[in-house]
Amino acid sequence: MVVDNSGAGIILQEPHGCQFSPTPLQCLSAGCAAQIAACVVKQRGAANGWDEQTLFSALRKCASLATKPCRDKSAVSAEQEAWSSRRKVIRDYIVEQNLGLAYSVAARFQCNSVEWNDLRSEALFALVRAVEGFDLRCGFRFSTYACTAIKHALIRAAKRASEHRARAREEHQCSFEQPGRADRWSELYIDRLDRALHENRARLTHREELVLNWRFPRDGSARLSLEKVGKELGLSKEGARRIQETGLRKLRLLLEADPVLK
Repeated sequence: MVVDNSGAGIILQEPHGCQFSPTPLQCLSAGCAAQIAACVVKQRGAANGWDEQTLFSALRKCASLATKPCRDKSAVSAEQEAWSSRRKVIRDYIVEQNLGLAYSVAARFQCNSVEWNDLRSEALFALVRAVEGFDLRCGFRFSTYACTAIKHALIRAAKRASEHRARAREEHQCSFEQPGRADRWSELYIDRLDRALHENRARLTHREELVLNWRFPRDGSARLSLEKVGKELGLSKEGARRIQETGLRKLRLLLEADPVLK
């Protein structure tokens, strides 16, 4: 990128020498925004010359045009879709350039209640939201805005995990492991539970069925830990726990509504 002598505009150079006309950053033209998106697609790895002001100006221009009303209603869908696609290209490029920042913030975040993979996912989602919400007029660099946004997202994730575990301990006391029924109802309760599982009346997903079968085997086989269940499904321990609790909740609601047990 080359800044002109007047300081009023910029000349954007694509890696192979394509030049854009000098354009004030505050009012980047639609054509210039489209060409920036095209350059990012053509030479993603070589587009490191764009500064963040240029990229965010192009991103906002594309987003604005993607939602701009069009007189010709027949052309609205195609035109808006094209601008939406350009916006996504630029947004994804900015995200890629800042992945190191997101993972660095996640690595420095001290939290025992959230798995590392979940922390990275939260940091990535927060980075995407930061890119979409950043305003050039705020007066500071994107990295400052993104760091704050990612930290806040990780703090919220840690709080949710702590609350989730506390709630899980309470719910497990009422799970089908401990039905809470008098002894005379236990046999009937188990029979209704077996019927519900066999006929999938609770509409469990395939993953929920797998997790519940591994965690609470009815054939007398060894019970798998949440960590092992997570590895079988390619998930973290916390991810396996969430699936388990969703399945238990569905079964609990079904049994609570069972007229035979009322």
